[in-house]
Amino acid sequence: MVMDTTPQTPPQDAGHTAAGAALAPHPLAARAEQVGSLLPPPALQEARHVHQDGRLSTVGLRTLEDHLVLESLEQQRRLGVDVLTDGEYRRGSWLGSVAEAVEGFVDAVAERPFDPRSRDATQAAPKVIGGRLRARRRLIVSEATFLAQHASAPFKITLPSPSSLMLASFEPGVTDAVYPDVDELLADLSALIRDELMSLAGEGTPYVQLDAPGYTLFADSAMREWMSEAGLDPDRLLTQGIAADNASLAPLAEQGVTTGIHLCRGSAQRHWLTVGAHESMAEELLSSLVADVVLLGCENEWADGFRPLRYIPDDTKVVLGLVASTRTNPTPYPAMLRRAERAAEHHPMEQLAVSTQCGFVGGSTRHRLSIDDQWRKLELVVRLARDLWG
Repeated sequence: MVMDTTPQTPPQDAGHTAAGAALAPHPLAARAEQVGSLLPPPALQEARHVHQDGRLSTVGLRTLEDHLVLESLEQQRRLGVDVLTDGEYRRGSWLGSVAEAVEGFVDAVAERPFDPRSRDATQAAPKVIGGRLRARRRLIVSEATFLAQHASAPFKITLPSPSSLMLASFEPGVTDAVYPDVDELLADLSALIRDELMSLAGEGTPYVQLDAPGYTLFADSAMREWMSEAGLDPDRLLTQGIAADNASLAPLAEQGVTTGIHLCRGSAQRHWLTVGAHESMAEELLSSLVADVVLLGCENEWADGFRPLRYIPDDTKVVLGLVASTRTNPTPYPAMLRRAERAAEHHPMEQLAVSTQCGFVGGSTRHRLSIDDQWRKLELVVRLARDLWG
């Protein structure tokens, strides 16, 4: 017998009404931002295991997810975060939600390098593109409708960018056997993401974000070498990736939806996705993106200067990821304030906001931070925003 042991969803309070969400400020007015993912509560992790074992129904799991999302929304509201998310509690992994919904993903032949400086540091890449891509179902299920009903402030929903999906899922000899033309592969990925974004817009989503950690790979010599060995031209691929991401976002402008793109090195423990500076590809990338908001993970690698911000159009909102999301010891508070002030030397202060460096869920299930640490970091984001902009 399948067990249903989840709690009843608590009654919604006055702060969790659709009317409250309608009265909230526009996403572009946000100063205290966040990237998207939140650490999954232990009860959710346990429920997923029980569900996989067949001892908890899908309805039971969904009820628990609803309950925990409501608790998270209330905590975000109490802290004063300007843009809310459901923490991506309903997803298994960054890539998994797409791979499960799209035909054409196959099991990877081998693990792939995680840190390009060390071939011994690997991460499992369970799915790669090994067939023609076709959506089996929606990529994102239930998130938008639930948030539209319960969020008391603007909310956003995130998806992997087409460019990063391509890099994360490309296996030489497998992917290029079915997609010998990279433009065609990126076009199919872009269409999948665009169609999902348009569906989210139709469900009342005010703000969508593409997560694009793959762009920093182009600044790293080891990863550029890997691309070349895989038969890819790094410089051309950068241009192709920007075009694919822009194509997925562009139709949202007519829907009145705020669009964002998050650029960082990832949040997988202490391993960064790349080494090297952003400057080598910053001008082409930052001057070409069509997103309304660019979120930059700059807690560490931009500490000594924000010159690349000069490439971003002045009317684009820039969210500075000043608060570390991977370690408990924060950068001293005065130093974070100074970094924001230095950033304003290269981009208008009124077009800046702050956030954590990345989401809180990285490439491993073993997190260094506690959930309490996470909330303290979001509280620090809010404090920074209030001190910088009032």
